[in-house]
Amino acid sequence: MVFYGQTVDGIPDRGYKLYITALVMVLIAAVFVVIRLATRVHLRQLGWDDCSLVVALVASVMTTATINMVPTDPFLAAVVNGYGRHKADMGDSMHAALMWFFIAQIPYKIALGFTKASIVLLYLRIFITEIFQRVGKVYLVFIATWTIASVLVTIFQCIPIEASWNKNITRKRCVDKNSWWYAFAAINTTTDFLIAILPIAPLCHLKLSKRDRIGLLCVFSVGAFVCVTSIIRTVAVSQTSTGLDQSWDFIPRSVWTLVECNMGIICACLPMMRRPLSFAFPWLFRESTQKDSERLSYVPLELRYTKPQQRLQDSHSQEEILQSDTKRERALAEEQDIKISVTTEIQQSVARRGDWSLEGHDK
Repeated sequence: MVFYGQTVDGIPDRGYKLYITALVMVLIAAVFVVIRLATRVHLRQLGWDDCSLVVALVASVMTTATINMVPTDPFLAAVVNGYGRHKADMGDSMHAALMWFFIAQIPYKIALGFTKASIVLLYLRIFITEIFQRVGKVYLVFIATWTIASVLVTIFQCIPIEASWNKNITRKRCVDKNSWWYAFAAINTTTDFLIAILPIAPLCHLKLSKRDRIGLLCVFSVGAFVCVTSIIRTVAVSQTSTGLDQSWDFIPRSVWTLVECNMGIICACLPMMRRPLSFAFPWLFRESTQKDSERLSYVPLELRYTKPQQRLQDSHSQEEILQSDTKRERALAEEQDIKISVTTEIQQSVARRGDWSLEGHDK
């Protein structure tokens, strides 16, 4: 008989919570990613941030599969082998259940890393100031390094590797798992927080109406909700770290692990979904009009801090500067629902362009 985490023959089982959460969350995340990709393909604006998010979704699907997969052979998956029951009730399937749960931790960490990278890559497409580009690239390097390190520690937390799930192996060397869990949770939550506050500084330069500002801040602060789920997961880790009955005690934190993983993917899609969101929340995301007077007057830092001698160019050089600046402005405008007004000190001006959106130019 194949189990889905339900109570059978009076044997208590919490696995259904993990089974349902994994399936529902990954399906919702997949819908958001499909909508995002459809929008980007339609506007011909696919980028590395989209590719990174697709990898994150694939990793999330793999995580769900290792927990829930139910083919003809019930050996394949954690929940179907009794993960969610008390250790004493699992019988011969305990090692298989713990093994698949161990495997699930690997794509989970990969999904987190690529989700964070996708968000930062999106910010790098939107905010083009030199200082932001440098900070964003430092973030990317750290995220990549941390993801690789966390995956390696997860795989080789015990030598031999099988000792991670087979408690009958006595000759082994393992890291302090509680210390590792705490360290991972703390660093993961910290990176989520840093990514959440990353766009605040450039957004503060935008001169928008109150409602537009609130709308943009809501869109770009969705990472704060990921921080909340990370904190809740960290609390769950601390509450279960001393539990000896892993397959039973770890269910609450495993549920929040899946929520955190897929919620990150969902939140990474939201900045590209202004139009769909505007239908659901018209009071927050209004359509801009030509009569709007409180629109963006944003000058990139490169323009603000241009040296005087660099601005004293001949007419040909001035034209090249304006063309270069215009390209930069266009890249920014294609990612934001704003107008741009640029003023330079060479007695030439760039006229205002029409409205743009986060998904691209309105056609």
